[in-house]
Amino acid sequence: MPDATIQSKIEQLIEVKDFVTLKSVIAQMEVHERTDMLTELEGAELAVAFRLLASEDAADIFGALHLEHQAELLDT
Repeated sequence: MPDATIQSKIEQLIEVKDFVTLKSVIAQMEVHERTDMLTELEGAELAVAFRLLASEDAADIFGALHLEHQAELLDT
């Protein structure tokens, strides 16, 4: 599970639609931290955060997600 402070910040940035800052915060995280962070999100929040991943990391992170999170991303 990611640091609660970072997770809270990510959720707040999604809520206020500050995608530039959100993308920067996500980019500073390690790949395993990004994967953990995504598993804590659902629905639209999950989709927004995933779409802000660097394309070179997105496939690896998608493959590391649980099947239910993969399915949720594909449905959004």
